Amino acid sequence: MTVSRLLIGTYTPREPEPGGSRGIYEATFDDVTGEFTVRGLAAEAQSPAFLTQYGKFVYSVNELDPGRVSAFALTDDSLAFLNTVPTDGAYPCHVAATADWLSVANYSTGSVATFRISDGAIDERVDFAQHTGSGPNPVRQKSAHAHQTYLLTDCDMLVPDLGSDRLYSYRIDAAGAFVGEPGVTQLAAGAGPRHVERHPTLSVLYVINELGNTIDVLERAADSPMRILQTVSTVPEGFDGASTTSEIIVSADGRFVYGSNRGHDSIVSFAVDDAGRLSEPEYASTHGEHPRFFTVDPSGAWLLAANQSSDNVVVFALDKGRPGDVVCETDVPKPVCLLFLN
Repeated sequence: MTVSRLLIGTYTPREPEPGGSRGIYEATFDDVTGEFTVRGLAAEAQSPAFLTQYGKFVYSVNELDPGRVSAFALTDDSLAFLNTVPTDGAYPCHVAATADWLSVANYSTGSVATFRISDGAIDERVDFAQHTGSGPNPVRQKSAHAHQTYLLTDCDMLVPDLGSDRLYSYRIDAAGAFVGEPGVTQLAAGAGPRHVERHPTLSVLYVINELGNTIDVLERAADSPMRILQTVSTVPEGFDGASTTSEIIVSADGRFVYGSNRGHDSIVSFAVDDAGRLSEPEYASTHGEHPRFFTVDPSGAWLLAANQSSDNVVVFALDKGRPGDVVCETDVPKPVCLLFLN
């Protein structure tokens, strides 16, 4: 039996309210029973909507306008606040870290920034890139909206831009500075790319498109432009309700790809063939509303879904790679990120 330690990122109310979130919470997870237990508040923070860990340190965006990113040191039972700095943009939604620098995506202002890390704390800004462009959706795509900074390596970063329907590919040096101009892969008009995930062994990437309710399978090869191999729907045929996607995960063995639907309120799972293409979609209700985030535990036996609008985290047993029985449901105020600590 392994009992893992997790952190939960949440949205906090603008003004304190009864039952409202106060920041980052700590939880434990039992990989034999699937029991998810909230232990309490690990650190007060304003809308820590995405978390990442590097070594003994945790970094959180503060999804505000103006935006901020914060650093914490891990202790035995909580988090020790180190510092916070402006992200030079509005409503940052994603952060990634290396030993020497971190990157942040500013959603509302469509920019990406990198910062030096010094003894775990966030130091001076190293570089900044402003995206441009728009899409056909008049409400959601009036301008660029960077949504993730996904590190393929310490010197290769992908940034899906929901507002411009583009996937940017950045080269970054050891100090965190951008090298040359980024590569750009144009996706379908109105798709709204949100997050990207790679296959563990194949030269393919999976991009989940928030507005189009689709997943693109992209082939990537050295010194060649990325090419779309396949596009699949994340919602069942015939579904005509309002829905948007959010998170995407590839199983550790590469046999399944999972995505979350907000509105349809489900986890969709696909089988992956030898070329990385997707088939055989199955759908599992998240037993809650607006599953902004989900993750698979380190053992690979359980899937945990964070339902933002119904204030709960739901644990599914994975049955032959697919979400099966619900074994635990726990109240959490506005959960939007789950981070297993290592």
